[in-house]
Amino acid sequence: RLISQIERLRTVPKFAVLNADSPQAISARIEETARRTLPAGALKGIQPESVRRLGNTAYSLNPTLIQVQAVTLAELASFAASLQNAEQGLVVTELRLLEREMVGEREPERWSGNLKLTQTIYSANVPRR
Repeated sequence: RLISQIERLRTVPKFAVLNADSPQAISARIEETARRTLPAGALKGIQPESVRRLGNTAYSLNPTLIQVQAVTLAELASFAASLQNAEQGLVVTELRLLEREMVGEREPERWSGNLKLTQTIYSANVPRR
């Protein structure tokens, strides 16, 4: 019984909010964070995705795909860390490096990539199956 309870708790999100932020509010947060942590023009796109229920739980996920270009790994790590906010239920759930850009010998490598910023929302109204 204890083992099954531990297994169940592994799938429960650690941070969640009661109300989802609007796509506009999340986009504004992403743009502000990009202004502080990325070079000008590095933020290529923001695409809110559909909210979806996390299995048969009381949680929903509100993901947003973020596209970046011409960033160093240090800039990308700083951007990802700055986006996360436990109080708002925001976590970077995915980070993909897509293409390395060739640069001069003394310059750091630059990459294009995608991040997924996901807001977790708690709702006690779980749909019945």
